[in-house]
Amino acid sequence: MDEAQITAASWYPKAIATGLRSKDEAPTGFAAYRLSTRWGSLDLFAPLGVPNDDDWWSQVTTDAGWWGNAPDLSGAEISPLASDADWAWLAKLASGEEYEIRCLPSDEHGNGRLLAELDCPLLRSAIGGLQYHGCDIILIMPAMTGNGADVVISELVAAEDGDSLNSLAEKIGIALGQFAAVAGTAQRLPYTQRVWNDRLKKIEDLTKVNTLWRAPHSADSSGTITHRNMGLSIVEIDGEKIHFAGCYDDFFNGLLKPAKINPALRDLGAVFTSLGQHLSQLGAGHYEPGMRAALLTGWKGTAPVRWSSRSSLDTHLGGVAIWEYEQHLQAIAWSQALGEKTPSHSKDWLGRVSRVQAEMFVDRIWSVAGLSTFVVGLWFSLSFIFSGFDPNDLLIAFPAMLIGWLFKWKYNSRARPPERPI
Repeated sequence: MDEAQITAASWYPKAIATGLRSKDEAPTGFAAYRLSTRWGSLDLFAPLGVPNDDDWWSQVTTDAGWWGNAPDLSGAEISPLASDADWAWLAKLASGEEYEIRCLPSDEHGNGRLLAELDCPLLRSAIGGLQYHGCDIILIMPAMTGNGADVVISELVAAEDGDSLNSLAEKIGIALGQFAAVAGTAQRLPYTQRVWNDRLKKIEDLTKVNTLWRAPHSADSSGTITHRNMGLSIVEIDGEKIHFAGCYDDFFNGLLKPAKINPALRDLGAVFTSLGQHLSQLGAGHYEPGMRAALLTGWKGTAPVRWSSRSSLDTHLGGVAIWEYEQHLQAIAWSQALGEKTPSHSKDWLGRVSRVQAEMFVDRIWSVAGLSTFVVGLWFSLSFIFSGFDPNDLLIAFPAMLIGWLFKWKYNSRARPPERPI
């Protein structure tokens, strides 16, 4: 593997890359490089062989960093994955089983193995792989047997079957909520809104977008293991069954490094974003409101309360919208890194953020007025108790507290619905 092969890869960030040099220390069967970009530097690991090279395959699968199972590839039909030919292969075993074999050029903390250790039946997660210093280098995952949700949605749009589109969206929401429940049981950590908002600032600065959005995330919305690679294309629809494939960190995550622990709402925001992008490309945006509402209905029915409660979904507190915002920022960042045209859907979405933020600023006035008025009512209530039971205090206290409650109701009622926040 030489530098020319790396710089020719479809994921190589040619528009921001500033240097590529080899390194001495590398995992078994790989060459190591240090990639420098205008956004920072990271290590790359390039395979020195392919799965149908028996010597190379034996070398990596017997390394001390190997975990899980390594399928017997003797007699297997191995070919590059049509959709992702850069260091990724489809292996059709003599037994009839099919697996994806992926070499990851950059990984941060082994999320692919973490997903596998969840043992969640909804995931097409890895059965084995190679790790190096806690990072995934190779992952072997069961291949998808059904169609991606993007393909199914395209067919239903062509048939103008709105009811089936909504039904499919609800099923995806149910499955996504079930995955969140499994992940939340395995790992639940307090929310760290500073980390999440700092990352937004980082991407805003890198991309030079004209938006600035921070959210006081709901305390209900604790962090957990998330998929980190969610989207319609990896949502597998196989009859009535739904699985989530793509259980690996792509190169972009290595470049921009999402927080290790995020609310499960991040995966929901990724599906919303992917859905909007896909329907926009199909010229079928009129199906989006119904599908988003159905998806959210399914999510609420199965996701833990801390990610499906009114508070966690409150757009005033970020809700799903702040994670959609992150997804659109990432889409623009990725297009800039590759030197490609800015995605029009993300550009249009971000163009509406300033107006929504202005509305939210006005809404906060109602919240502040409600709190202030309620405090005045509470003050006069205490004055009535501790200052001689003057009835005039109650004449002020009760109306003030009632007005404070009405102002707070007004504030809550003005929040944009979580299924259509922008």
